[in-house]
Parts: sequence; structure tokens; C-alpha cells
Amino acid sequence: MDGTEAPSVRTAADMVLAGAAMEQRGAFMTLDGIARMIDSSTAACSTAPGGPQLCDLGADGTAPVPEFLVLELSALLGVHEGLAQAMVTDVLNLQARHPDTWQALERGDANAWQARRVARACADAELPVTEARNVDHRLRICWGHLPWPRIQQRLRGLIRSASPDLARDRARRARAERYVRIEHLDDSTSTLFARMNSADAIAIWETISAMALNASAEGNPAPLPILRAEALGALARPAGVTPPTRPPAPGQADLVVHIAAEDLPGITTLAEGTGVARVENPGDQLGPVLMEEIAELLAHRAVRVVPVIDLAGDPQVDCYEIPDRMRAQLRARDVYSVFPYSSRRARYCDIDHTEAYRHRNSPRGQTRPSNLGHLSRKEHRWKTWDKRFSLAQMSPGSFTVTTPGGFRYLIDRGLTFRLHPRRQ
Repeated sequence: MDGTEAPSVRTAADMVLAGAAMEQRGAFMTLDGIARMIDSSTAACSTAPGGPQLCDLGADGTAPVPEFLVLELSALLGVHEGLAQAMVTDVLNLQARHPDTWQALERGDANAWQARRVARACADAELPVTEARNVDHRLRICWGHLPWPRIQQRLRGLIRSASPDLARDRARRARAERYVRIEHLDDSTSTLFARMNSADAIAIWETISAMALNASAEGNPAPLPILRAEALGALARPAGVTPPTRPPAPGQADLVVHIAAEDLPGITTLAEGTGVARVENPGDQLGPVLMEEIAELLAHRAVRVVPVIDLAGDPQVDCYEIPDRMRAQLRARDVYSVFPYSSRRARYCDIDHTEAYRHRNSPRGQTRPSNLGHLSRKEHRWKTWDKRFSLAQMSPGSFTVTTPGGFRYLIDRGLTFRLHPRRQ
């Protein structure tokens, strides 16, 4: 490299450092802003009957917060409720249980994601506030001087040494919480997860690794990860064992297949389709699958055909109760809660009358899709209790939400659009 290249490299390096510092500072500003929202909302919290409840979201040593704060934050950041609650929990734990780490964040010595993982690890370990602060104090020298893998290694040792009895108890409980579960992906493959005794897991790993190495030595050109996957599948079909002629009868479940209108013309069987359908199964959540895979998916299963639901229809009934067919139409229309950025599935939500149902002198047709929408139980309670919260349905399936903080959102066909000016 000649001398003419040095200035450009230095300039680029300065940009990297400046960008990293801005990102780090911005992440702390977010956490600090959440801390201020917690203080303000807690001070203004009312204890009126039916009002927001104070929730213990943090670990030992933290103060309770109003339950609706999480919903306000989730809409503000455009994230689902679980992520917003995790951020509130981490801020509570950092401020009350990790003051040295919080100061490192203020100085710019620690990254926000690293600090949050420290707080979460101590909370997951169920350390009392005194022990958590002791771990925090002993980690203070690490910030800005050690890379994260070494901080993480030291953190694990400090947590275990802080309370050996808790560590042993966690190990006993973990062994009692073993499981195997499956997650179906979108490409005709699935991921198998298992939590098991380490000895059993190592034995399985060693067995499939040995089978993979043998297959490779016999000339199979596939990479070892693929050979291990094939070996695990072979373990499920051991030689000499005849598979059942019929698969076990599946449990009772509703399987809903959504097919786009443009994929329907000319299709006489599901296997002829060329598009993508979305499959809902409460147990598996298969999601999108190719049309030609649906026939295979439904093989050996009893199929019940129901009439096609017209999502554009707006049938009306003159009662508070919602008929089953209207519920099915609403689930197919909304899919998720109509709260901003929600990822709560409609089938697990309440169905709310957008304009409150009037039992006395009630007009006809109050219960209709254009006056109904899905909200989670907490979102439903917030709308009912706090008159500053407003939700309006502009047209069937199109909603506007205004939160008590003055932020407005449009939820249309499952998409959320911010209507308030972006704040710098």
C-alpha cells in the first residue's frame, strides 16, 4: 500500500468508529427513554377499579409498572408486544440490579445488547438483587476492555458461583422440562428441536456423526451436515422394522387452507395448482406451502369441505353474540389482532365491537363484520377502560388506532402505517 491510500483508509475507519458510536449511543437513548416512560407512567398510574394493573415484569428488587405501558411501547417502536415487554423488563433489571452496567452504558463503554443479555442471564438464573448487584460489580472492569465472548464466559462463572444451590436447582428443573418438538419450514423441510440430558444428546450426536463418516468413506459426496441429517432420519427407520401401512390417526384439528383468487381458475385438484397457499393448523403452524404439496399434506386424512367464505360480505345480526360463521369470516379477514404491529393470532383474541354494543334502545345490525375486530385480552381491556384510547373501523378490516400518547396508526389488510409525524 502506498502513501496515497492511507488517508482514505483513515477516513473510512473514522466513519466506522463514528457510526458505531452513534449506533451505541442511539441504543442507549432508546433504553433511557424507556426508563423515563416507566417513571412517568408509574407516577400517573390510577388505582381506579378496572383500571390498569401494576405488573411485576422485572426480577427481584424491581418496582411494578402499569400493564398498558408495554402496549404503548410496542406501537411506538413497531414491534410485537412480547419484544416490547422484554425491553421494559431489561430496563427495569438494569436500573435496579445492574447499576454499574447502566453507568457503562451511559459512558459508552458497553453495548446495549450486551448489557441486556447480562441482565437477562442473572434474571433467568433467579439471582436475588444482592447477588445480581455483586455479579454486576465484579463485571465492571470488563466493559470496554474485554470482547463479548470473554465477558460472557466470566458472567457464566460469576452466576454459578454467586449461588451454587440455585445452580443445582436449575439443573434439576431443566431435566424435568425435557421435550422434543418440530417446526415446519416453508421449503418442504422441518427443524427438530430437543431438550434432553446432555449424555443422551452427545450419544445421539456421536452416533449420527459416525454414520455420516461411514457414508462419506463409502463414497457419498454429500457434506457432513447433510449426511448427519440423513443419518438421523435413518435412525427413525431402523433396518428390519416394517413401517405401519397407515399413519397414526391425527388429532382433531381444523386445517384452513387460504388460496389466492388468482390461483383458483383452471384448478380441478389441489395438486394442479402452481401458487402458494397459507395453511393454518393450531398445532403445527405450517404457514405457506406450495399448492402441489397440499395433496400430500392432506393424504390419509378425512377432509371436510365447507362453503367458501366471502370476506367482502357484511352480514348483520341483531344480538350481541357472534355466530360461528361470522367468527370464521372475521378470523379469515383479520388473521391477527388489529392492534398496531401485532403478531397475536386472531384465533386467540377477543372479538371486539368497534363501536360499543348498546343493549338499550339498540339500533339494528350492530353485530356485523364492519363493526367487529380482533384484539388481545389486554388490548381489549385497554380500549374499554382508557377513554383516551380510540379505535375506529373506517371500512371492513381497515382500522385507525390512537393511543393515549397521541400516536395514530392505520391498520389496513394487516399492514400498519404510522399516521403521526416521525420524531427525530
